[in-house]
Amino acid sequence: MPTFSKYIEGQLEFWNNYSRILNDPEFPRTSNMVEGFHRGFRTRVNRPKPTVQEYFRAIREQQVITDFYVDRLGVGKTPSKRRKSSHDKLFDICSRYSEYSCKVDYLFEVAKYFGHDIE
Repeated sequence: MPTFSKYIEGQLEFWNNYSRILNDPEFPRTSNMVEGFHRGFRTRVNRPKPTVQEYFRAIREQQVITDFYVDRLGVGKTPSKRRKSSHDKLFDICSRYSEYSCKVDYLFEVAKYFGHDIE
């Protein structure tokens, strides 16, 4: 166990997103976009072992959707307003860190943001 704690101490800046959120609130913190893509693609395939034809059909459908979003970004449309407001909320929580008299309250706010109901 001491080896693991030494590893974490040496990697703390890598795993800590606090300064990254304050510097760039739009920076993704997780691979949720990739996970969402995979979930959507899996539903298009809709079976564990698709045939070659089914797989290529799903790839073509995904390409149409991807082209649509690329075109939208090309004309200046944002992908999603919901994500922006979500990022703004986390940015607000992190930027008010010094205002929390009890740092545990800050941690509760961050936990609540991520959907944990801690009392």
